[in-house]
Amino acid sequence: MRYLVENFPELINCEYEKETYKGETALHIAIVQADVESVEFLLEHGADVNNSRCIGDFFRPPKGTLYLGEHPLTFAACVDRKDKNKEMIRLLVRHGADFYNQDYFGNTILHVLVIQDNVEMYNYIMNLFLLYRKPDSLALDMVRNKKKRTPLSLAAALAKGAMFETIMRRRKEIFWIYGQFFFFFFFFFFLKKNIFPRYSRLVQQNDFFFFENNNRTYYCMCLSFG
Repeated sequence: MRYLVENFPELINCEYEKETYKGETALHIAIVQADVESVEFLLEHGADVNNSRCIGDFFRPPKGTLYLGEHPLTFAACVDRKDKNKEMIRLLVRHGADFYNQDYFGNTILHVLVIQDNVEMYNYIMNLFLLYRKPDSLALDMVRNKKKRTPLSLAAALAKGAMFETIMRRRKEIFWIYGQFFFFFFFFFFLKKNIFPRYSRLVQQNDFFFFENNNRTYYCMCLSFG
């Protein structure tokens, strides 16, 4: 690979052209193989981190059997190879990978992690995003896909209980603390009314309380004991 890249640099971003793996590049393959050294080499020699998209039938539901979100950054987040995926993610972000990239379905990396029910990686990506976030930019967990769902509302629609609670807790704001008591609330936008019953079932056991406002915005408040 090194010989080819160094002598024929135009090959580095060549994409697979047939429908099955259409859009796949050497960078995607290196990521799936968790080959950190090759990923770093490709990035240093100009591999495209934002415009390379796997859109072949193999990668796209309902035909496909493997949904990894098209972009290299999302591929890296879905690879479960101890901490190699985190190392690859850091490399991709340092070379300009955009957290806001959306695939054919409008899903960001967070939506894909919700679908995969990967709570640990969701938290990792959110923490990394906060380190790189630009002032006044939209919160990554508020981006909606083509079905108008944020990662939170997608977790509710798919009944991903642990993921739903994780996202909700990340968005909490504490109103006051008094000794061992504290009061906090959650504020969310664009929650469709038809998924509200699922919301209620997911959080009822944890004593969260929802209030409807204008049929679109819901508040959740909880009084807890430390």
